[in-house]
Amino acid sequence: MERARKSVFVALIRGINVGGKKIVRMNELTGIFEGLGFAEVKTYIQSGNVVFKSNPATIQGLEKMIRGAIKEATGLDVGVAVLSLKELGELVKRNPFSRTGAQKGQRVYITLLMQSLSREGLSKLTAFKASSAQLHTKDGLELDGRAIYVLCHDGWSASPFNGSAIEKITKVETTTRNLATIDRLWEIGNSLT
Repeated sequence: MERARKSVFVALIRGINVGGKKIVRMNELTGIFEGLGFAEVKTYIQSGNVVFKSNPATIQGLEKMIRGAIKEATGLDVGVAVLSLKELGELVKRNPFSRTGAQKGQRVYITLLMQSLSREGLSKLTAFKASSAQLHTKDGLELDGRAIYVLCHDGWSASPFNGSAIEKITKVETTTRNLATIDRLWEIGNSLT
């Protein structure tokens, strides 16, 4: 009987190693993933980015499994967003803020929602985007499924569309990466195929 071919996934772990809080060393994180039976585990920078191979599984199942294993090993209950390599590539392709149109100093960030927005959350996010435009912010926000793309002129923390603001408005847990990190994870993922 032929074994199922392992697929490449990317896990984005929320809020570890940021500002000296929720510290998880990358070798410890690698060990947690390997302990779950994942193969070819690769971490990228210290902010909770893991590329790995797994037998085909549901995204929600992987997220729940990884979150539980991290909590068991470290005591930290942290959000986990998992994407297939194909989904990660789609994030890059669907970026509404053209790289060639971006001016010097602008950066694109991608915020992933850990669950679907409620109708009320979507309505509030839409209203917030409109009210921020009336305040003449130069930053941009576009929602595309589970991803919120943010174009920042003056840095992530100064943006009215930063992750804390989005979570407060939508009441949904999120995690954010800049486009350069997403691009690098895409490259690492492709090296495993």
